[in-house]
Amino acid sequence: MKDNCVVCGKETEWEEQEVIHNRRCYVEGVGQLCDDCYIDTYPYETPEDIAGQALNDVQFYEVFKNPWDED
Repeated sequence: MKDNCVVCGKETEWEEQEVIHNRRCYVEGVGQLCDDCYIDTYPYETPEDIAGQALNDVQFYEVFKNPWDED
């Protein structure tokens, strides 16, 4: 059974049993949104934007840098 958008009630492409981390436009603490409601609610933050920002943060803060590597 497909999950419905918590804002407009429209059926989404995602099954209710699908893991939330695999879903597009899922907001923790809110639920599943359809693409249109997600863009209306978060107009400047698509899931791809958020993932890209996270990757930039990881690279900026050198999270995976080995402290024993010589520069």
